Order: sequence, then C-alpha cells, then structure tokens
Amino acid sequence: MEEFKNENSIEKEPNPIVLDKMKVMAMMWGNKIEDIVTDLIKVFSVIKYLNEKGVTTQKEIEETARDLFSEFDVAIFNYDSIFTKNVIDQVLGSNKLTSVSVEINETSITISSGATTESVMGQFKK
Repeated sequence: MEEFKNENSIEKEPNPIVLDKMKVMAMMWGNKIEDIVTDLIKVFSVIKYLNEKGVTTQKEIEETARDLFSEFDVAIFNYDSIFTKNVIDQVLGSNKLTSVSVEINETSITISSGATTESVMGQFKK
C-alpha cells in the first residue's frame, strides 16, 4: 500500500515550466539583471494565475496574459517572448504549476511562489 502512494505522488509532482532561453535572451539585452529578474517574477505570477484560473484555450491564455502583462507593468518581456507552444501546452495540461525556470548568463534560475528579486539574485551567486 505504501508503495502505491509513492508511485502516485511521483506522477503528480509538477515540473517547472522552462522558458525558451533564446527568446528570453533576445528581450533582456540592455537591461539590468535585477530588472530582468523582477519582470520574470511578474511573468511567473501571470503563468501561475492562468494555471489556477483553469484556462482552457490558447485564445483565453493570450487575452488574459496580455491584460495581466499590462496590469503588472511587465516592461521587458512580452507575450510572444514567453508563451511558446511548450509553455502554452504546460499551462493547459498541468495540474498545478509551482515554478518557472530559465537560463540566464549560463546560470539556471528557478522562480517559485514567494520569490523576491533578492532571493532569485542569490541563485547567481551559487
């Protein structure tokens, strides 16, 4: 019985959404890393909201995300730089999203609930 519980918990453990490195890099030129991280935290909030809201179509993702990018004042990134087919599929298909990850300057960072600019910046110092 215990073995059965372990198998179920492994299957339901969510994976982070991995953002497209090249699209993120294309948007970050000329911006301070702190500003990039702050915007990525806002992006994670948008993605998490979409997942929790239970959106069911790509059109609903696009409309809601564009509105939230404006509302949250996401300055560096735009819908097209974040919402690749892979990200859209994960938002539509995941039970619960817990984090987003991306590689910046050859450092893999992960942003999850409660992340602050300072906590994410600490990942660069590892």
